Amino acid sequence: MRMSSQISLPNERSRIVLDASVLINLNASGFGNEILSALPHECLAPTQVIDELSRGAILGHSDSQKVEHLIESGALKARAIRTHGGEIFESLVAGDALTTLDDGEAATIALAVETGGIATIDEKKALNICERRFPKLSVATTPDLLLDSSIERSIGRENLAEATFCALSVGRMRVPIRLHEAIVDLIGIERAAKCASLSKRIRNLKDM
Repeated sequence: MRMSSQISLPNERSRIVLDASVLINLNASGFGNEILSALPHECLAPTQVIDELSRGAILGHSDSQKVEHLIESGALKARAIRTHGGEIFESLVAGDALTTLDDGEAATIALAVETGGIATIDEKKALNICERRFPKLSVATTPDLLLDSSIERSIGRENLAEATFCALSVGRMRVPIRLHEAIVDLIGIERAAKCASLSKRIRNLKDM
């Protein structure tokens, strides 16, 4: 049975603001350009996220180069935070460790608030801060994007399953509990068992 517990992205054109972890997952999927191009929304990355990925290039990571290709293709746009977003950004990076975020996550939330967009982040701490401080902000995760119906219509279910498996196995994509069944339904129990980023309960389903 196919599950549909993901967050429904709006039908009307909106803005989706992507954190570094989301871009890393999409790069790992092998279908990053196709996925972003299929979404009927403007996809933005804060300049702080671009800078974060650029620093990773020093350590040999290729995500910065892949994101540059996404920008060159028009699938993704780099966007600087302005005045209102700047104030939110500063409030999210200043303070104690329990209540602050890294620059990329803070910039993603700030730009989403500023533009009225959807903050797309995967880290639990950032999601909790969004829920507590910005309850009216629309928030999604990488799996929510992958499970949006526009993606399957564009690239087909087989390619979507392969993209999701690669995001899990290569990018170590995190999956919220509410989407576990939908993800396993998509990629299958055998492939789910190979994904260390999924919970042990999910990985052990094939033995049941």
